[in-house]
Amino acid sequence: MTKRDWIPIVCIFVILVWCVLSSGCAAYTVTSVGSLAATGKGLTDHAASAVMRGDCDIIRSIKEQSYYCEMPVTYNQNSF
Repeated sequence: MTKRDWIPIVCIFVILVWCVLSSGCAAYTVTSVGSLAATGKGLTDHAASAVMRGDCDIIRSIKEQSYYCEMPVTYNQNSF
């Protein structure tokens, strides 16, 4: 095989790799938009809420000029 015979194979390989890599981004984007439409929060807001164990919302914090994560108030239930 000559060098010229490899060009179509390399082009097909590059196109396939591009499709595989971009499909992951597209799936993330579709999931993020679906999450934002359904709950009003993005995927990063849900992840931050799970880690911080609070209510994290970037849109609320910008609109209301409040904190990014609102933490639940827990009171000491100990009788001592």
